Amino acid sequence: MTQQYPIRLLRMMTGEMLMSGISDGGKESYILEQPMLLIAVQVSSKNTKPDEPEEVSVMLKDWIDFSSDNYIIIPKRAVMCIVRPNRDIVSDYLQAKMNSDIVGDIIESEIGMGDIKGKKIEEVMDGEEEDDEEFKKGKGEEEETDEFPGWGGDPRL
Repeated sequence: MTQQYPIRLLRMMTGEMLMSGISDGGKESYILEQPMLLIAVQVSSKNTKPDEPEEVSVMLKDWIDFSSDNYIIIPKRAVMCIVRPNRDIVSDYLQAKMNSDIVGDIIESEIGMGDIKGKKIEEVMDGEEEDDEEFKKGKGEEEETDEFPGWGGDPRL
């Protein structure tokens, strides 16, 4: 997925620190593009001297787990402040986003294969032919309805 919006750090009213592409979603909302939660962890080493500062390691993870949505609408009142990130953390964010996309693709392909595990190839192929015939007759799957009419996941809305 290519980056549509400028990348910013957001401090949420909950105290969470997010990194995301962000766009104005209107008078009362922002649109976040694949937001990730930043978690700073102090790392202490046995070799660290008492007067030396401890190192800080940053972890990035998807902000909302178990969703395939790349765009999330949030109320402006949920955001405390928005700032520009430094180059190092932008690089980490882009790498984490790429890794998250790869993992998502792997999971989707595994889910797609889950319904054929344990079946014989003939059983799988028989089902495929029936699905093809239904599709050709125009009886394909119904399109998913979006519970947020007018949104549709399109970042331009």
